[in-house]
Amino acid sequence: VNNYRDRETDARAGKYTLAVLAGRRGAQAVYVLEMLAPFALLPALALLSGQGAKLLLPLLLLPAVWRQIGRFRREAPGPVFNELLALTAKLQFLFGVLLALALAV
Repeated sequence: VNNYRDRETDARAGKYTLAVLAGRRGAQAVYVLEMLAPFALLPALALLSGQGAKLLLPLLLLPAVWRQIGRFRREAPGPVFNELLALTAKLQFLFGVLLALALAV
């Protein structure tokens, strides 16, 4: 999120971050992939681990993640991205907590 927010100033400064190299659309695609990939892997994890459907518990976060992706794609880079960065971290943390709880039960 912060690299996407800063990509124009980074480009002017000669920095070659992934967001600068990928461009606006490419950086957005990377964010979407990073947010959705863990959810896409849950069914395989549930099947291959023998733990079953309980490992799908983190899917409860999917609506919030989808809203976050929408905001990320809609908002113009700027101070609002500090809030988006914090919410992204919270969502990823909650994913880990829910998965850990599912594994512990």
